[in-house]
Amino acid sequence: MTTLYRLSLMTALLPLGAASCEEEEIVRVKRELLVEPNPVDFQSVPIAQRVSKDITLGNPTMVPIEITECRLSEDTEPAFSLGACPSLLAPATSAIFNVSVEPVVEGELIGTILLTTLDDDIGTVAIPLTAEGVDEGLPEIKVAPESLDFGPTAIDDRGFANLEIQNVGVHDLYVRNVEVVCPDLLGACPFSGIMAGSLVDQAIAPSLTADLRIAFLPPELGPVSGVVKITSNDPNRPVVEIPIVGSGHQPPVPEAVLVNDPENIEPLDQVVIDGRTSHSSVDGVGIETYNWSLIRRPDGSTATLRDADQSECGIIADLAGDYTVELHVVDTMGVRSVDPAIVSFRAIPADALHIQLTWDHPTADLDLHLIRLNPTPDADQDDFTAFDPRWDAYFSNRFPDDWYQIQENHPRLDIDDQLGFGPENINIREPAEDTYQIWVHYWAANLEDARERRAPVEAVLRIYVMGLLQLETIWDFDEDQTMWKALQMDWPDLNFRTLEESMPYARPF
Repeated sequence: MTTLYRLSLMTALLPLGAASCEEEEIVRVKRELLVEPNPVDFQSVPIAQRVSKDITLGNPTMVPIEITECRLSEDTEPAFSLGACPSLLAPATSAIFNVSVEPVVEGELIGTILLTTLDDDIGTVAIPLTAEGVDEGLPEIKVAPESLDFGPTAIDDRGFANLEIQNVGVHDLYVRNVEVVCPDLLGACPFSGIMAGSLVDQAIAPSLTADLRIAFLPPELGPVSGVVKITSNDPNRPVVEIPIVGSGHQPPVPEAVLVNDPENIEPLDQVVIDGRTSHSSVDGVGIETYNWSLIRRPDGSTATLRDADQSECGIIADLAGDYTVELHVVDTMGVRSVDPAIVSFRAIPADALHIQLTWDHPTADLDLHLIRLNPTPDADQDDFTAFDPRWDAYFSNRFPDDWYQIQENHPRLDIDDQLGFGPENINIREPAEDTYQIWVHYWAANLEDARERRAPVEAVLRIYVMGLLQLETIWDFDEDQTMWKALQMDWPDLNFRTLEESMPYARPF
């Protein structure tokens, strides 16, 4: 290559090299903050009513906007309040915050929201606020009672009292805050509002009321005082204070003693429980009232307490099974026991065989039958025959005494329950060696109006052997004058065979 050619080539390439070394021009995007609405005009707002408006901030650019401060200007009327503002607007996004006004007087209200950003293009944005307070009538709060006295309350128990907040004004009343405090107490306040927060900012229309429940849980003996502070939008009475007093008291001690021998309680026994040893540890304080409750009984039992407000109570243990009774007492200071006295007992059949029938309809009459095997039936007879006193123990033959030579072998039907629930029990002290069938007859529905629809009746049959539940079976009757052949039993082999047969069976008499 000649020198001239090389010089020509270099001369041609020089402009390209120079162009590649020039710096690229950077174009700066101008930031912008959109505000809608701006200004914010609330127009006419009734005195003592809060109105809120949403303000939308938009970032139309592709760079984020950071908001470092969001506040009301110092000359803004105190009727205005500001919600939480966003601190960052991502590119091409928007965010909403709110501003409220609640006039307390008539006239024009003005203010300004100041939004400060880090961006020189935006700086601080001012959003003017205007409103006009108008008198359309005021809410008026009335709280009753004007003070609360819990009186003596058991330590570690909880007493309750209600405050009624009424709006006797002509515009909606709003509870803004509920606070329960004990200014003179160093520790935790034993008074508290139950779900008080649910009242806040809920409208109470004129002439309507809302309830505030106050609890008292004294941790120690002695008097204590506090106050309930209710803040509302009533401009004439923005804060109502209700004094509270109470006193921690030693609770009485309930004691309950089972009078019966717990090892010898049988079904249908009268059981007595004595609470006369209940007492108070406070000098000069006695027991004023007794409150007994039956908290457990066997399934199907209809047992209830007798004399449940006396120092002694009674109960008929109508079914075999477990029962639990508890006692609370109230002393002469009006303080109720905290922990109840509890008595539990079990009714256990003493007979070798105990057959128990219950049902769930209040007027239905069901009858229990224990039928022994007829070893030599006539040609027109079955091996097991109902309503024949030679073979069947039932309501017209409750105490057969000629079936066997030994008296303890004979069955006994204790009750013929003709109106609802039972129980009907058949007991045998020492059953004879024999084969038995157990039937249940739905004798009558006992409806006042024969045209009334018969409700289904559920019958429950339980078999106890030597005091232990051996078998339970259930049958649903749709009509009366129906016989349920429930099961067959061989004694003493204890071979049980469920029959589960049902057939129409008219009343024989």
